[in-house]
Amino acid sequence: MRKNSDIAFSTVLVAIFAFILFNGLTMDVRTRAFPVAVSAPMLALALFNLGRVVWASYGRKIGPAPELAGVTAPSEELTGSERLAALATAGRVEVDAATTRKRVVNILLWMAASFVLLWMIGFREGLPVFVFLFLWRESKDKLWFAVTLGVSTWLALQLFFGYFLNYPWPAPQIALWLGFDWPGIR
Repeated sequence: MRKNSDIAFSTVLVAIFAFILFNGLTMDVRTRAFPVAVSAPMLALALFNLGRVVWASYGRKIGPAPELAGVTAPSEELTGSERLAALATAGRVEVDAATTRKRVVNILLWMAASFVLLWMIGFREGLPVFVFLFLWRESKDKLWFAVTLGVSTWLALQLFFGYFLNYPWPAPQIALWLGFDWPGIR
């Protein structure tokens, strides 16, 4: 039953991204830049996932599961999804309710902060700042690593969407409130 729902979900994702891609191709050049740039790689990933799920469900049998955290899954011949289920249950870790609540609140706060940041200073500047802050403060990565990935995120957005696709970045809310032109906004 589980393999059928996985296949159905993956098929729906393929259909959605294919629909967005082919509708985006009918738009004018400036309008189609964003839907095509997002849906083309997502369609490729969805097709890969569909193939992976179908292969795991109906493909060859996979041998005995390896050890995971000192616990061995059943050693009889299992299909891919059965093996994954056995490995998932073998490595279970119990987490108390207080820790779970703390983690959920932390995740929700980071999500809210990212939305506010993207709205206030725009996507092009907000996403690199968020990547930097999350890596440095939450993930406790080294400062040089957080700065490198933040700058790399900004460069990827600027080069790919700014120069390659000529994406017209919308003005951030702070620029609208203060009434000034934000650099690089068309």
